[in-house]
Amino acid sequence: MVRHGKVTKKENKSGDLPSIILCFGLRWISWVERSIIYHFYLLLSMFQNIKKITFVAIFLAAQNLYAQERIPVSDSLATYKSLDEVVITASKIPTKKNQTGKVVTVIGQEILLKNQGKTTTELLNQQVGITVIGSQNNLGTNQELYLRGAASGYTLVLLNGLPIYDPSGTNNSFDLNLIAIDQIEKIEILKGGQSTLYGSDAMAGVINIITKKGVAKPLGINASLAGGSYGTFKGNLGVSGIIGKTNYSLQFGKMLSEGFSAAIDKVGGKNFDNDGYNSNNLNIIVNQQLTQKLSINALVTSNKYTAGLDDGAFTDSKNYELISKNIFFGVGAKYDFAKGTLYLNYNKNTNDRSFFKDSSAISKNYVRGNYNGNSDFIEAYGNFSISKNIELLV
Repeated sequence: MVRHGKVTKKENKSGDLPSIILCFGLRWISWVERSIIYHFYLLLSMFQNIKKITFVAIFLAAQNLYAQERIPVSDSLATYKSLDEVVITASKIPTKKNQTGKVVTVIGQEILLKNQGKTTTELLNQQVGITVIGSQNNLGTNQELYLRGAASGYTLVLLNGLPIYDPSGTNNSFDLNLIAIDQIEKIEILKGGQSTLYGSDAMAGVINIITKKGVAKPLGINASLAGGSYGTFKGNLGVSGIIGKTNYSLQFGKMLSEGFSAAIDKVGGKNFDNDGYNSNNLNIIVNQQLTQKLSINALVTSNKYTAGLDDGAFTDSKNYELISKNIFFGVGAKYDFAKGTLYLNYNKNTNDRSFFKDSSAISKNYVRGNYNGNSDFIEAYGNFSISKNIELLV
C-alpha cells in the first residue's frame, strides 16, 4: 500500500510474488507511468505463475516416468523379444523385426498351438486388417482374403518364401483350404504395398506361411488329435530331426467332418443332407548343408480335399461335390560369401479343381467341370553388405 510521502510493504501470505512498490508522490505521476508500473507488476506475477505451472508439469512428467519404470519385467521382456524376432518376409533376407521399418505381424507357435481347433483361414480372419470371406462357413467353402480392404488378387501368399498361385482361377489367388494349420511353424503378415520386392501381386501385402522344420536332434516325433461338433475329427503325425548335415521334416495330416447343410430348408421336412469334408495334407522338407558356404533345400507338398456343395442358399443337392488338389515342388540354394549371400529358387505349382454333380435323386441335371492350372517360378537375388549400416539387395 502506498501513501503520500510514505512507503508501506504489504506481504502476500498466499505465497504469490511479494509486492514491494516504492513510489514517492504517486498522486503526481502521470497516468502513463501508472500504466507502465501496473503492467510490469502483472508481468512479474505471470512469470511467477508460469514457474509454478512448469514445476507442476515437471512433477507430473516425473510421475509418468516413475509409472513407466514400474512395468512388469515379464511384459517388458516379451516386448523386447517380439521386436528382436527375426523375420524374412519384410526384406527377403533374415532381418530383426525392429530393423525392418515395416508393419509386420508374426503368428508364432504359441498362438498356433492355442488355435489348433481352428482352420488356417479362421486364424487369419482374427488378425487386424484381414478379412477372410467364408472362414466362418462350412468346411470347403470358397475362401476370399481381403487385406486392408483390397481384394484377394492383390495379396501375395508365400509358402516358405515361395509364391503359390492358382492360375485356374480368375484372380490367381490360392485356395487356403489346402493348408493345414497343424503343419505351420509360423505366419508372417506384411501389410502395405510390397511390389518392389514381390511384384504387382503384392499391392496390398504379403502373407508368408512357414511350415514346420526339423528339431535339433536325430529323431523327433510330433502328433496331435482333436475332435469337435458335426462329427469333426482331425489329426497330424510328423517326424523330423537333424542327421549330420541334413535337416528333415515329414508331416501328414487328415481331417474328417460330417458338416452341415449350407442350404437352409425354409419350408421344413425336405431332409437336406449334410455337406461333408475330407482332406489329406502331406508336407516334406529337406535341407542339406553341402559345404560351409553352400546349402540346398527342397520342399514337396501334396494337398487334397473333397467337400460337399449345394445348389444355392435354399436349394439342396444330394450328390454335388468339389475335389481340389494341389502339388507344390520347390528347390533352392544359398551361397554365403564374405560380404553377402546369393539365393536361387525355383518352384512348380500344379492345381486341379473338379466339380461333379449327379443329382438324379432330385432332377436330371448332370454337371462335371475340371479346372487346371500350372505355374513355374524362378528367381535369383543377393544381398551385399556395403558398410556397417548399408546393405544392397539386387
